[in-house]
Amino acid sequence: MVEVTGTITEVAWTNPHARFYVAAQDDERETVTWDFELASPSALFRRGWSISSLEPGMQVTVVAYRARNSPHVANAGTIAFDDGARLIALGTVPQD
Repeated sequence: MVEVTGTITEVAWTNPHARFYVAAQDDERETVTWDFELASPSALFRRGWSISSLEPGMQVTVVAYRARNSPHVANAGTIAFDDGARLIALGTVPQD
């Protein structure tokens, strides 16, 4: 599991999985772009998400399950915003 804090740079509402990208600093303070996978757009909309739920420029903290074969790819579990709001992306929420 990984926790990433940064700025959303792009959102793709595509099938079979929606994706969003976050620019964040790594341990060496270099900027890297994380690729977070979500459920399908229709599944997210059924859960109450909208096109404006994630937009470029938003500051977020994402708790996610890291991919085994790529260092900056993960399946998003929860997305927290600066105002304290949270979105749940998976059926189960990652625990700390």
